[in-house]
Amino acid sequence: MKEKETRQLVDEGWIHVTAIIEIAGKPKEHIEATIKGVVDQIRQNSNIKITKEDYAETTENEKIFFTFVEMDALFNNLYTLSGFCFDVMPSSVEIIDPEKLHFPSQQISDFLNDICTRLHKSDAEVKNIRFENNVLQANISSILQNLIIMSLRFKDKTTEEICNDCGIRQEHLIAVLQVLMKQGIIEFDGKIVSLNPKFRRELPINKESEKNKESEKDRSQPDAA
Repeated sequence: MKEKETRQLVDEGWIHVTAIIEIAGKPKEHIEATIKGVVDQIRQNSNIKITKEDYAETTENEKIFFTFVEMDALFNNLYTLSGFCFDVMPSSVEIIDPEKLHFPSQQISDFLNDICTRLHKSDAEVKNIRFENNVLQANISSILQNLIIMSLRFKDKTTEEICNDCGIRQEHLIAVLQVLMKQGIIEFDGKIVSLNPKFRRELPINKESEKNKESEKDRSQPDAA
């Protein structure tokens, strides 16, 4: 777009902005294609006119690739600019022209309402993710507790042995052991972990073993004459 056309749009109320959009990931080809796809998607918005785009060379740090694009664009109003910031999340935005902005109260109201709507949506999504994470953590904890109990069902073990049985790290194991101790399921002296004898007898596998022993005992006894 020529400078004269840009000037005309600014005079009509458009906002001229320089923005930097960054992306990181791997492989290299993926992030380079992705950042170009983001710019192409922005270009499809009739309320945004891209006047210049400069792509940086992709760099690598600890097997992660980084690149960015510096983009000049015109936005038809503040509402469109705020939507761009929320949706694309540029790392930097600078208003080039005009130096002073004057907006009618209705446009400011629309701008503020848009921010409020987006914040409420983000808050709801964060709360939902937090809830799902809590459920996931509870399920993982329950699975680890059951794995530890099954590891101890026949004999006492050291924490190292339990880690090998269950495939978990020592620091994660200690946290779960503390929960099991509070529940009275295990006993732990700092080195050896053992099931509470009463709890061990209540395990389904041990109950079944006791029944089998009783059946074998009954079969071995001679029938009464």
